[in-house]
This record gives sequence, structure tokens and C-alpha cells, in this order.
Amino acid sequence: MTQPLEELAHEGVTRYLLWVEYREKDPEGYSYQQFCEHLKTHLDVKSAVMHLEHKPGEKLEIDFAGGKMCYINEETGELVQCPVLVAVLPFSGYTYIQALADATLKNLLPALGACMEYFQGVPQCVLTDNMKQMVTRTSRYEPTFTDLAQQWSVHYNTTLMATRPAKPKDKPTVEKGVDLAYKRVYAPLRNLLPNPSYEPSTEVVVTDERTLNFPLYDEEVVICGIRCFREKRAQR
Repeated sequence: MTQPLEELAHEGVTRYLLWVEYREKDPEGYSYQQFCEHLKTHLDVKSAVMHLEHKPGEKLEIDFAGGKMCYINEETGELVQCPVLVAVLPFSGYTYIQALADATLKNLLPALGACMEYFQGVPQCVLTDNMKQMVTRTSRYEPTFTDLAQQWSVHYNTTLMATRPAKPKDKPTVEKGVDLAYKRVYAPLRNLLPNPSYEPSTEVVVTDERTLNFPLYDEEVVICGIRCFREKRAQR
């Protein structure tokens, strides 16, 4: 299965194409379903990842969603794009989402301040995906942050951290948070945006894990509530 795995990485190559080529060489070989099952087994082994354990109040992961919200400016008729900030506490999954007027620091830092107020506490560190607004020099070990971002961290008594360049798995919780934001925030608002009477950049869109993961069973709601309570108690 080594060769099919390597071929699958090429653009446009599908499992069905690999199976057709395989059967041309071995007409009595696996059926398509069996071929896919064996291929999946090898892919699962190859793509094994480490399970991360998180402590309450230890870390906040932040990132911008790839897709933007938008609204129509009533005065100019212009379609205005709004970047969306997503912040997640990994231990509990407690999530904060806010649409910003733009992604500059003058809007990003107040949004992070509102995030801390919403969480009713400050985590020990804030992990960012090398946002150019905050990181001036990327590094695997010692990234350099802007002066304004460092002043913000001193004010809130927290530590800024950045993921390794091009390593999204360093912040898996917020990646999941972005995906859930598309499903639980973007999708329900799809018929409202763009709309002259609705301006997401002027209001905070906040949600917690119960909203993002709805529906939940009663015991799951209780567990989420306990984890969020421990998260708040552990923050500064």
C-alpha cells in the first residue's frame, strides 16, 4: 500500500483511479470497498497524532476564521467585509466569537479585552497563529511580538505565545472552534448577510460550547458546565 499512499498525495488523484490502476495489474485483486478499507487502515497509521492534555485556565487559543462576514453600508452602498475572531479555552471548549471592523491591532486588542471580560478571567498564556498584527518575526522557539501586543500582555498579566510556522496542529482546539463557528454562527446568519439593517461589525457575537455543540444530552451539559466553572476558577 506504500505506492498508492504516495500517489494519493498528487493533485487530482482519487482512490477510485488508484483502484482501477490496481485492478489492471491484478484483475483478481481486492474489490473497491476492500481496497478503500485497506487504504484507510494505512492512512490512519501514517497520520497518527499526539493527544494533548489541557489544564483549566492555562491557555487561550485565538485565530481568525478564514471566511468573513459582511454587511452593506447604508450610506455608501458598499459591501463591507468583517474578519471574525475566534477564541477558545482548550480545557472546557468555552468559546468567544466577535466580528471586527478590520483585523488591525486597534480593533483586535479591544476584542481580546472583551474576550477576557466575557470569560471573567485571564489565562496564563495566549496562543496565536503567527498573526502578522501581533508577530513581527516568526520562530520555532522565540517569536517576536509587536510592542503594542507586548504591552497588552503586560496589562493583562498573561504570556503571548505563537505556533510554529505552518503548523495548524499546534492549535487544534481553535481550528475546531472555527469549523463550529461556520456551522453554528455563519450558517444561521446566511440569510441575514449582507443586509443593510444588519451590521455584525458593531456587535459582539458570543457563544459558548453548549451553543456550538448543540444538541447535547443533559449529562453533557452538566459536564460542560463543570469544566467551564473550573476554567473560570483557574484563571487570574
